Amino acid sequence: MNRITRKLLSLPALKAHKSTIFLLHGLGDIGRSYFPIAEYLRNKLPNSKFVMPTAGKIPVTLNMGIPMNAWYDIETLKSRDTKEPKYLESSAKSLIRLMESESKLFEKDVDPQFVFAGFSQGAALSFFTAMRRCERKIAAVAMLSGYLIKQQGIEKDLCGINKETPVLMCHGDSDPVVLTEWGKSSYEKLKKLGVNVKFNLYNGLQHSIILKELDDLGSWLAQILNQKKK
Repeated sequence: MNRITRKLLSLPALKAHKSTIFLLHGLGDIGRSYFPIAEYLRNKLPNSKFVMPTAGKIPVTLNMGIPMNAWYDIETLKSRDTKEPKYLESSAKSLIRLMESESKLFEKDVDPQFVFAGFSQGAALSFFTAMRRCERKIAAVAMLSGYLIKQQGIEKDLCGINKETPVLMCHGDSDPVVLTEWGKSSYEKLKKLGVNVKFNLYNGLQHSIILKELDDLGSWLAQILNQKKK
C-alpha cells in the first residue's frame, strides 16, 4: 500500500547532487507547504536535493473520522500514542521505497546521503522510519516540534546501522499541540538509549517553524553533510 500521493514535489540541488533530504509535513498539510523551507535551506546546503512527499488521505479519529492528509491515525492530542497507530508501518514502508527510488538518481561515483526531516507528525515518522525501520545508513534525522511514536519496543527495534546517526530535536517552549514536555521526555528517552541526539528549545515558539530554527537546522546539516554555501 503506497501512502504517498503520486504528485511528488522536489527541488534539485544547486551544485553536484550528493544528498537527498526528505521533508515530511504535519497532520492535514501537504508537501507543497514546505517548498519555501526547502528553498531557504538549499542556500546552506547547495549539494542537497529536497523531496517533499504528500501523505494520502485517511480517516483520522481526531478529525471525527473525516479523511485528511495524514501519515498515520491520531486519536487525541491529550496524550501521545504508546501503541502502534494505523497506517504508521505502511507510511514508513512507502518512504523507504521512495528513498530506494531516489538512490538510483545519483551519479554512479557518488555515495548517496539521505536525511529525514519533518514537522510534528512528520517528525515522529522521520525518526520511526530512519531509526527503527530503515536498513540503509541514514546521514541525519531532524525532528521539528516532534515526539517519539510507538514507544513500546523501541529498545529492541532501533536499527543497528543507524544507532550513531545524529538526531536534532527542535521544540518551542510554548507549544500547545505537541507539548514541550513531550519533546523533552522523548529527548531524555533517546539519550538513555544511547542515541546521538541534540535538543534545541526556542523561547516563545508555539506549534510552528521559525527562521532561527531553520538556520540552526541548516548549519547542523551542513556540518554533517560537509557542504558549504553556494
